[in-house]
Amino acid sequence: ERSEAAEFAAFFATAADAIVCADRRGIITRWNRAAEALLGYAVAEAVGQPLAMIVPPGARSAHGAGFARAADGGE
Repeated sequence: ERSEAAEFAAFFATAADAIVCADRRGIITRWNRAAEALLGYAVAEAVGQPLAMIVPPGARSAHGAGFARAADGGE
């Protein structure tokens, strides 16, 4: 029987869609192969970096404010 963690790891590794995970501070914690293909950054380049690295420069301020609201439980 596979654990939930093993099932998630298998899904994450084989998903056709880009999956990017970030912590409450907006730091990228996971980045799958589909994200590499879509966004052009290898996992080693992306993990540990601010999520804002994939947000267009003109939208970073609004993104940062919205992310902070969401991390605090808001919309």
